[in-house]
Amino acid sequence: MLGDALVSRIKEYSQIKRALLRELSHDCRASITYLADKIGCSRNTIVSNMKALDEELGIKYILQFTPKALVMSQNEFWTVRFKKKPQAGELGEIFAQDRGIRLVATASGGFDLLVNIITPSQQDYSQWAVKTLVRLSKYTPTVRSASVIANHLGFIRVPDDIIEQLDMRRKELDDIDKKILVLLNRDARRTFLSMANELGEDEGTIRYRFNKLIEARMINRFTIAITKPPTPYNMAFCMNFNWTQGFIDRYEKARQHYISSEKGLHAINKLQYLALTSGSFMMVGMGCFGSGGEARREVVEKHRKLFGQDGLKISYARITGVIKGCLPIRNVDVGEAFDPLVMPDKTKISEKN
Repeated sequence: MLGDALVSRIKEYSQIKRALLRELSHDCRASITYLADKIGCSRNTIVSNMKALDEELGIKYILQFTPKALVMSQNEFWTVRFKKKPQAGELGEIFAQDRGIRLVATASGGFDLLVNIITPSQQDYSQWAVKTLVRLSKYTPTVRSASVIANHLGFIRVPDDIIEQLDMRRKELDDIDKKILVLLNRDARRTFLSMANELGEDEGTIRYRFNKLIEARMINRFTIAITKPPTPYNMAFCMNFNWTQGFIDRYEKARQHYISSEKGLHAINKLQYLALTSGSFMMVGMGCFGSGGEARREVVEKHRKLFGQDGLKISYARITGVIKGCLPIRNVDVGEAFDPLVMPDKTKISEKN
């Protein structure tokens, strides 16, 4: 069952708002006319509900890049446990100037801090890691790190500084195309005219270059991120397994659990992010829940039931605040968005629904 706090908050959302969140998650550049026709209401109703959602949820209209568009060699997660806990302001100063930071969030539970960074090279990552450990040293941190091998579900917003580092020439694009990507990453609903005025180009040129970016498969979708989660308990978790015989079958049951948990159109998904990693842990995920009890039932207890014979070890913590970046929160069809694991023999564990 959903937690009482979540039930109360979900009831505040009209069917129009829920449908609007789903549509904007799939394509936040959809026109007001299209949204009105798709949802079955007037244009004025769409506009007023979008304004309300912006205020209530802190929506950011952003880009989701295709995996091949970024070509970042390191996508790293850290969980950090401090012997002496720093203040949020101190952490903000430590990470303020770092390039490539997608998310820094404080947590309470199995770890105190969650960090996600992407860098162009392993050398860049190594330099950042050493520098960061030195800056955190007075708090006596214990760090567990893992590199993302493949995303199964969800994404985390790419910071502008990563886009600015991209080599566009390999896609036969240039710096103006890059600037368009940055503007869209800040506000994916920007009009062609407003971008043209800011970049000193004519509107037709911006439209043409926009279409080139789409044809070059730089962008996977125009989507949203919610910066004010409507759920009171947001969890990050890391898992390790022994991969004993029959693990693949249990993995498929887990995938079906993720999909079935989304039955009914809620304001946002319960499971927001899941990635296969290599290092101190083998999987990392994030989810949104109505209470700590619900989170433990839906994530901890169900994974222990599924993977108990695989020597499952799971570390989890409640996300208490965001220092930098934003949480990967939106509303999508999990069945369509989930990327199944591909085994070495090229056989997919399961096909997309």
